[in-house]
Amino acid sequence: MKIKQYAFSLLLIFSLSIQAQRYKTEVFSSVDVSSGINYGSAPAWSTFPISLAMDIYEPNGDTETSRPLMILAHGGSFTAGSRTDAYIVAICESFAKRGYVTVSISYRLGINFANVSALDQELQKATIRAIQDFNASIRYFYKSARTDGNPYAIDTNRIIVGGYSAGSISAIHSQLFKIPASSPAFIQQSLSSLGGLEGGNNGSPSYPSRSVGLWNMAGAILDTSMVNLPDVPTIGFHGDADDVVPFGIGFASFNGTPIVEMHGSSIVDAKLQRIGATSAFHSYPGAGHDLLSNLVQADSILTKAARFFYQNVIQNASISVDENFGSHKVFPNPLKAGSKLTVETTLPSEWELTDMNGRIVKSGKLTIGYSQLDTEQLKSGTYILRILNDSKQIQNQKIVIQ
Repeated sequence: MKIKQYAFSLLLIFSLSIQAQRYKTEVFSSVDVSSGINYGSAPAWSTFPISLAMDIYEPNGDTETSRPLMILAHGGSFTAGSRTDAYIVAICESFAKRGYVTVSISYRLGINFANVSALDQELQKATIRAIQDFNASIRYFYKSARTDGNPYAIDTNRIIVGGYSAGSISAIHSQLFKIPASSPAFIQQSLSSLGGLEGGNNGSPSYPSRSVGLWNMAGAILDTSMVNLPDVPTIGFHGDADDVVPFGIGFASFNGTPIVEMHGSSIVDAKLQRIGATSAFHSYPGAGHDLLSNLVQADSILTKAARFFYQNVIQNASISVDENFGSHKVFPNPLKAGSKLTVETTLPSEWELTDMNGRIVKSGKLTIGYSQLDTEQLKSGTYILRILNDSKQIQNQKIVIQ
């Protein structure tokens, strides 16, 4: 009997030890891989339909039923690369051994090189297609969790996305750029013609495409004016001698030829810091585009990312995006006078803004997704935002204009 009790005590201690280190260090010895899982279909630049697939990595022998999900995209200048690239596989395996469910996605590659005089616009279109595919991959897991019995045992309130190079560019735009009106005119026109940020019916339509964590490795955004969301904790890594994707403001290059101006990781971090987001940025003096070829450096990047997400997502997720089908988020609040208030909603709604005497000063309609309210002409003070959706649910929130 004492032997059985001793064995049980050892088993309990071992189990508690795993839970204490889970998500921070590798606690599983092997992973299971489900390859070639289809998550959508969409037209390539040539208009031919492309099937979109992903590989899903899970810790072998894991019994946890509510696990964080990490979705990653490979690099390759939007023209090359694969979801089976060695560095992506290594990251997926490492974080699956930490207890995550990890995913490597394929996305649409290729640009119209015949349009030589406008390769910058073709690269921007390729970016939009990759954003749409990234969003579709996220929606796939919301759908599987809500309607298919949650086969991957994930917690949709703990979804992290990221990537390397072009994959990181896709992830950054997927999560930080949600309001098309904040982008340059050509991007708005391209979004309109290509099916918007969600890509029309490109896999699991009508489900969310939000995450609570963003991992940027040598990525960039077309312009930091497109950074709209302050509530996605972000960690970035970038070499300051990168000649492919700019560290600061510069041109992203293809085969050594500068193509399109972008704002690199250091500028993205500065914008996130300015709007009050949770952001950690690690620069590598003298390092070029290939951050992961140095094994010591690569291990450091994985360790720092694991610690960051453990603190900001695993222990303290900054937002909850899957509480119900009729939730609203309002930001920034407080906001500066002369700026617009943004509302994210999952149901069509009406809104009105009243002053503290109950007088309606502004009103309008909200569509599913993100809407910017006309608050630029309002004076500093305290207001009440009242939201009424089609289900007659009412949400009141105090808004402070500084």
